[in-house]
Amino acid sequence: MIKVLGPNLTPRKDGFTLLELLVAVTIFSGLMIVVLGSFSRSAFSLAGVNSLRQRSQAARGVVDTIGNDWQFLYLQNSDRSQSVNFIDNDAGFQNIQYRGFSLSTDNNRLLLLLKYPDQSTTELVRRVYELKEIGARSSVSVTEGRRCQINNQSQLIECQDLGPSSDLFPDDLAIDLVSDPTARSQFTGLLVNDASGLNPSQTGYLQVRLTVEPTELATLQPQPTCQEAPPGSCYTVSTTLNAGVVR
Repeated sequence: MIKVLGPNLTPRKDGFTLLELLVAVTIFSGLMIVVLGSFSRSAFSLAGVNSLRQRSQAARGVVDTIGNDWQFLYLQNSDRSQSVNFIDNDAGFQNIQYRGFSLSTDNNRLLLLLKYPDQSTTELVRRVYELKEIGARSSVSVTEGRRCQINNQSQLIECQDLGPSSDLFPDDLAIDLVSDPTARSQFTGLLVNDASGLNPSQTGYLQVRLTVEPTELATLQPQPTCQEAPPGSCYTVSTTLNAGVVR
């Protein structure tokens, strides 16, 4: 006798069908795409945070340096006739009268006259901070003059030791000098002489604003402003330093 099995009665061996394998592979691939995508976004976000931290630390480091200098600002007699004529063609200041600090008309240079406690009574330090092009990028430089003294007859400041200009930012960072005045890096404020001439007298002050961006962004042609750059490209730090009430 011959026994015939129907199509649904065929014995089945253990294992997966091709369709089941395709479904499993598809699900696994989808999960891997989600996991890898999440990992990639996390890595990109971490890199962005580290880059922002670097810009923040660099900008705040320069602002803190200026703030530390500001503590030793040398303010002469409040009588305006005792202001000092300072001549320094290299720094962009020519025959100006000031007390303590001065600013260039383009807001790119800051001059500080300092008196440190460990120096003699007649010895001063002159520091010039400048926002300028250094190579292919804009940065902040500082030039220091030591052993400076005031000529009692001409009231000119004469510095014996003039140091080289130093770049205060690393090569991979730059400052923004192309954005509108509300965002670009600059030195502004009210000079002590101008404050003392107001009625009533006001306080002289300095406002420092530094907008930092990656060098690769600063070297694009044309260079985009911070408003045009990708979000998070620019970091701005600002501070206001008070020169004290002028009497």
